[in-house]
Amino acid sequence: MKSLLKINQLKSGRLVPIFFIFLCIFSLIMVVILSKKEMQTQEKLNEIAKFEIFDFEYYRIGAQGVSVVAFGKKASENSQKLNELEHFGIINFTFPNADSKANQGIQENLQSSFALYDNQEIFFPRGVNYKRDGTEFWSQVARYNPDKKELKGEGEFIILDKSYKIRGQNIIYKENKVYAKNIYGILRENE
Repeated sequence: MKSLLKINQLKSGRLVPIFFIFLCIFSLIMVVILSKKEMQTQEKLNEIAKFEIFDFEYYRIGAQGVSVVAFGKKASENSQKLNELEHFGIINFTFPNADSKANQGIQENLQSSFALYDNQEIFFPRGVNYKRDGTEFWSQVARYNPDKKELKGEGEFIILDKSYKIRGQNIIYKENKVYAKNIYGILRENE
């Protein structure tokens, strides 16, 4: 009988530590499984756009009034935190200085089928039409800084005017001047 008692004591004495070891292992396995599910959920949430708007108009108002008007068919934020703009146009106004004799500001117009905006520059990977002070051109790929009012085009560009047509590579438009490489054009006489 003493031997049966010792066997029962051993079995019940070993069961408690085995139960707690099993409970610890089970807890660790659950932590690993749940953390993987949490990471997958977080990745899926990061892929969701923070915003998506359709047929929008945006106005930036400064000290002198409306300085930028942007409009488009669709805007959303992608997974790289860039704003994607579809069928997008922007009008950027430059106001004259108090010292300036001109009483009207300058207006820049840009239009593109697709653009990316990182809150500093607008990138036009599918080309852009640009117009300012009678100067109109198209660039194959371009970056535009609205604050500096500079456009840097990469690839081909075409400038069209009543009296000339100019083609070239890598256009830069800043301070009301055009800079480019490999320029060739056709000049027409005024009729």
